[in-house]
Amino acid sequence: MFSTAVSVGAVAGPVAGGYMAEHISYPSVFAASLVLCIIAFILAWRLQASGKTTAPAEATLISSLGLLKIPQLRKAMISSVLALYSRDIFVAYFPLYAQGMDISASSIGWILTLQGLMMVVVRFFLTKLTNAFGRDYVFMASIFVAGICFLLLPIWDHILVLAMLSACMGTGLGCSQPLSMTTTYNASPKSRTGEVLGLRLTVNRASQIVAPLFFGLIGSSAGLLSVFILSGVFLVGGTWVVKPSKRPNVEEAL
Repeated sequence: MFSTAVSVGAVAGPVAGGYMAEHISYPSVFAASLVLCIIAFILAWRLQASGKTTAPAEATLISSLGLLKIPQLRKAMISSVLALYSRDIFVAYFPLYAQGMDISASSIGWILTLQGLMMVVVRFFLTKLTNAFGRDYVFMASIFVAGICFLLLPIWDHILVLAMLSACMGTGLGCSQPLSMTTTYNASPKSRTGEVLGLRLTVNRASQIVAPLFFGLIGSSAGLLSVFILSGVFLVGGTWVVKPSKRPNVEEAL
């Protein structure tokens, strides 16, 4: 439910921003975003604590990083980073790529919205997919599909093909994000679940610092298309990292 709510925002935001930028102005998009952030702040301020809890055991950075020795947890972290940074890179660089082909801002918004929509839709079939093919294989396939879409993106410039690739990419990313979250939760020691989820957020935010800087340097030196190609290579290569282990996994429900 949490990851679906995030994807719903990815559906509404791009198309609304695209039409506002095209028919009003770009500053209006940022002004609307500011209002939404203020509303979110007010709602967060009114959140109530769930109740008294026992004091957690003191954790250090070294002990938290030591959790990455758990193979399944390490795979979940890597896949989460791959899915998150690739989504951010697509949202940041695809509008520049599409604008260079004279695609309108509203059409770009619809293409991004289509990706977000598929990230929501695929979640309704995720349980059936994992029951039919196994969570690890769905996990690996989702990252592979997203990587192939990145690699194919520079080949075509037709708007319908770009929309289809965006939708397929959203399908893959829509699987990998909730699966990485549930895998992280299930693989964590029961007494350290909060610590593990915090570590996951820390790793994700670190990737959001490093990836824009890295791909910005790549894009400025080797061209915009190199960003998509390199991102696709990273995602396809990441399937080898998250591939199912030969040892049988303990059955874990979504």
